[in-house]
Amino acid sequence: MTSTLALSGAAIGGSVGVTVAVIAVGLLIFAVVSLRRRSRGDK
Repeated sequence: MTSTLALSGAAIGGSVGVTVAVIAVGLLIFAVVSLRRRSRGDK
């Protein structure tokens, strides 16, 4: 019982970690693109 709870908790934590990583990468790319557009002078 304890092992299954630990495995499910690890799976949930891993999926959450992956989701957070994907969101962080997306925000980073969005920030870089917006900065490049600002430096070019495009609106």
